[in-house]
Amino acid sequence: MPDDDVFNALNTVKRKINELSNGRKNPNLNINDLQVEYCYLNRETSLRKVRKAKHEEYLAQLFKTR
Repeated sequence: MPDDDVFNALNTVKRKINELSNGRKNPNLNINDLQVEYCYLNRETSLRKVRKAKHEEYLAQLFKTR
């Protein structure tokens, strides 16, 4: 899944959790399921950010030594 899709999914889940927390009722959504999904997506986005930063650091070091 592309990075943008993961970040968009995270924002969508976050918005749905906020809507349910603010009293909006939606029989198709379960807040516990959304919270679990949020945790997975949040972890994935964190890993991708770190991986991207490390890759950029590696490339900078690689081209610096040439």
